[in-house]
Amino acid sequence: MKKLSAKKIVFLLAFCFTCLIAANAVNAVEMTIGQVRVNVTFNARVADTWNKVTYANPTQAEADRYIAMMKTELEKYPPGYLQKARATHLILGKNLKIDGVARAAVPDPYGNRLYLSTNGMAGAGSADYLVHVLHHELNHNAEYAIWNDQYYRWNEWASANRAGFAYGQGGASAYSGGGRDYYTMTHPAPGFGNIYQTLAQEEDRSEIVAWLMHDVERDAFIRLCREDAVIRRKARMINQLLLKLSGARAQDVYWQKANACFAN
Repeated sequence: MKKLSAKKIVFLLAFCFTCLIAANAVNAVEMTIGQVRVNVTFNARVADTWNKVTYANPTQAEADRYIAMMKTELEKYPPGYLQKARATHLILGKNLKIDGVARAAVPDPYGNRLYLSTNGMAGAGSADYLVHVLHHELNHNAEYAIWNDQYYRWNEWASANRAGFAYGQGGASAYSGGGRDYYTMTHPAPGFGNIYQTLAQEEDRSEIVAWLMHDVERDAFIRLCREDAVIRRKARMINQLLLKLSGARAQDVYWQKANACFAN
């Protein structure tokens, strides 16, 4: 039997060590957020309910940066909230899509999953935008937990709007192109902070939750609350809905920082 040279032995050992590292590369971590054990996956494919979600793996640095932001934001919710909101598996990807359409996030409460794009929608999105998306999309999971339906039509909510108002064709219609600005807080009509809210009840509520939880955007939303009675009425309804889901006391929840929105 032919003996291997020292050089070849060193090469083979280095190659095996590299393979071992690759085989044991970290692709998920478990962490406690709000007293809930949460699985965060960022370097592996996780099947979704529809088998239509695709994404690239973020780099370790991208994942670390997003996880730090995400943990800070999710710790704002009452203890146990992520469990109650059906969001205990958080999947991080880059260039996230569903059915070939770019998205900043995809809620999948049927499997307690929430897919989040570390680089926003098609790579576009500031740090503040990523924070907004996180809270908005988490609320979709929460609404499924409450009503067993992501698209629930809440009669009392519809009645809070001005007489004659009808919602549009749903949030997905905003991705059909055309370049319209759906997301800037322009107060386009009584009861609405932006155009995206007018597309569907669930988008209306999820935008309000995002503004209530967002440290940068909250003040602008409070100003809207002070001048728009319909928005104040909706904010009160959101407050009660989230209190019921979380089981927390009003004085203990983070969104009470916008308490001016809950006044009569």
